[in-house]
Amino acid sequence: DEIVQGCDTKILLKLYEDYGAGGVMEKVPASYSAAILESGKEGVIIMRDPNGMRPLWLGIKDGKLVAASEDSAFRKIGGQPLREVLPGEAVEIYRNGTRLKRRVFPGSKLKFCHFEYQYLANEDSRFNGIVVRDVRFREGIQAAREFTPPHADIVTYVPNCPRPCAEGYSYESGIPFKSVFYKKMGERSFMQPVSRKRTSSIKSNLYVRDNVNLSGLDIVVVDDSRVRGNVERVATEKLKERNAKRVYWIPMTPPIGAVIDGIRRGCIFGVDMPPEDNFVVRRRTVEESERELGIERIHYLSKDGMLKSIGLPEENLCTYCIGGPPPFKVPEGYRKLADI
Repeated sequence: DEIVQGCDTKILLKLYEDYGAGGVMEKVPASYSAAILESGKEGVIIMRDPNGMRPLWLGIKDGKLVAASEDSAFRKIGGQPLREVLPGEAVEIYRNGTRLKRRVFPGSKLKFCHFEYQYLANEDSRFNGIVVRDVRFREGIQAAREFTPPHADIVTYVPNCPRPCAEGYSYESGIPFKSVFYKKMGERSFMQPVSRKRTSSIKSNLYVRDNVNLSGLDIVVVDDSRVRGNVERVATEKLKERNAKRVYWIPMTPPIGAVIDGIRRGCIFGVDMPPEDNFVVRRRTVEESERELGIERIHYLSKDGMLKSIGLPEENLCTYCIGGPPPFKVPEGYRKLADI
């Protein structure tokens, strides 16, 4: 207990030490992509959980095999992607980096995390044969078909990942696209560990461009999702300070963290959105948020619209955080373990 306390990575390593790759795949329901360098072994073993919830790729650099979560990482270092590691596959890359040994364990079925497409992944990355940027552009098109305000002057986005969504929304609606916000630092407020730090990160890192005149304009703001409600508050305040007239807020992900079928949703499979989190959807209705923030309309992209844009059937995605079924049978005590 002392070895693993407070760190799920140590738990995975302890289980690997006890059971090996095959034992972990067969005995441990979990979401992971891992690269393990074991003392005394000839190389590195990489492994992806049997549901393929987290991404994992093989690539080549200078004639040697390399691994990363996303294929875009290989191109950034001058390498080339080879293929995705399959759900339930373990690959041993030998020390010289030129040979490998692979095993695929039975019972594997793809349940890829939808939030990789929505927010987590680089837009240049490709998963399951689908380019992330293309998904986000299609989501913008679909969102515009579901809701376009009677009048709007510009479409913009909150940096950085929803940019293709905003471009797609502009393309379909005919409302001009304009980049309004920028960040000085590349950090993602979502990744901060507590609410105070997330809010501080947004306030100190989100700016409106000086050369953009917003006075009297109706503005559509496209965002990847609404999780805790911090971004929309700060962004709307900054737009109002520049005398924007009306603000429309369009999240590309259906409500995250709602109570559905009596179960508090969120993520217990590796994304930092635990069911006990401070989700905005539980604190205020959409109408209450609109009144409190001075937003004309908040309109979520529908779940069907999101799935259509991704291009995978829901049975091959994990959508638990937005109301879908769990990707695998969740053992008793798993929720507590997920809170580590």
